[in-house]
Amino acid sequence: MHADPKNVDDARARFCTRAPGPLRLVACGLALGIVLFAAHADARVLRVPDEYASPQAAVDEAGAGDIVSVAEGVYEPPRMTESDVTLMGSGVGTVFIQEIDIRGVDGIVLTGLRVRGGTNDHHFGIACEDANDIVIRDVAIDGFHHGISASGSTVRIAGCEVKDAFNVALLVTQDSAVRVEDTVAGADSAIGMLVTECPRLTEVRRSEIRGTLLVGLRAANANVTVRDTRIEGNPVGVDVVSGHVDLGRSDDPGRNVFLANDVLDVLAARRVNVQASGCYWGRGGRPGADRVSPTVEVFPWLASDPAGARPVSSRSRLATNWARLKTRGPQ
Repeated sequence: MHADPKNVDDARARFCTRAPGPLRLVACGLALGIVLFAAHADARVLRVPDEYASPQAAVDEAGAGDIVSVAEGVYEPPRMTESDVTLMGSGVGTVFIQEIDIRGVDGIVLTGLRVRGGTNDHHFGIACEDANDIVIRDVAIDGFHHGISASGSTVRIAGCEVKDAFNVALLVTQDSAVRVEDTVAGADSAIGMLVTECPRLTEVRRSEIRGTLLVGLRAANANVTVRDTRIEGNPVGVDVVSGHVDLGRSDDPGRNVFLANDVLDVLAARRVNVQASGCYWGRGGRPGADRVSPTVEVFPWLASDPAGARPVSSRSRLATNWARLKTRGPQ
C-alpha cells in the first residue's frame, strides 16, 4: 500500500507550518517519518547509531525501499551504493562533514540533514553523477567548492539552503534535468547557480538566489525556466551566455523579483534573446536601460512585488530556520 505523494506532501506542509519557531524542526521530522512509513509500508528502518555504528555500515546493509535513519551527531558521510534508499537525518543536528556521493544509482532520497565543509579539500557537498530520480529535500549545505552538483542526472532539490560555496552553490551540467523548488541558494558563494551544457529543462520555482559574490544565475548552452523567484543582492542577477532562458512570457508571467543587484539585473550575450515578462524590477516599474541588456524583453512588468512581505514558502522558512539554528547544532 502506497500513499499518494501529493496528499502526503500537503499534509506534511500543513503540519510543519503550524509548529512555532524552533519546534518546527521537530514537527517536520516527525511528519517526515510518517510520510516515509506511509510511502514504504514494507520498508526496513536501519538506525544509526542504535543499530549500526556508522551511516556507511547501514547504507551497505540497506536494500531497495529501506530507510537509513541517522540520529543527531557528526558523521563521515556514506557513499550511496544501492538504488531506492532514503538517508534521513533528524534535522540540523545530523551533520555530515564530507561529500555525499550519489553515483550510478537511482531513486535516492536525502532529507533532514546538514552537510558541512569549510576547507579547500571539500569539493562537493552532494555529488550526483549518472543518477536519476534523486530527491534532496530539507538539507542545509555550506562550505564546499560546489554545494550540490548534478552531472548527467535528474534531480529534485526542495526546501534546501546552500551557501558559502567557494565556486558554485548549485551546479547543473552534462545534460542533467533539475528542478529547484522553495530553496535559498548563493549567500557568500561565487555563483549561486550555474547551468551549462544542459539541453534538457532545468526549472527554478519559488526560490531565492541572493548574496553572491559574482552572479546569481548563469546559463551557458542551457534550457532554463525561472518562476516566482527572488534574484537579489548579487553583482549580476542573471547572466545568459547562450541557450534558452525563460524568465517570463506574456502568456506565462515570470513573477520573478530583481532587486539590489549591484551592476546588472539581466545580462545577455549579443544575439541571445531573453524573455522576462511579468517580473518586478523595483519601485520604478520598468528597469533602466543600464539594468538589462538590449535583447531582454521586459514588457509587461509588474508594478509591485508579487511576494510582498511574506516568505517564499514554508520550506524556505524551514531552510532559514536551519540557518539561524546552525550554531546550536554539533560543531
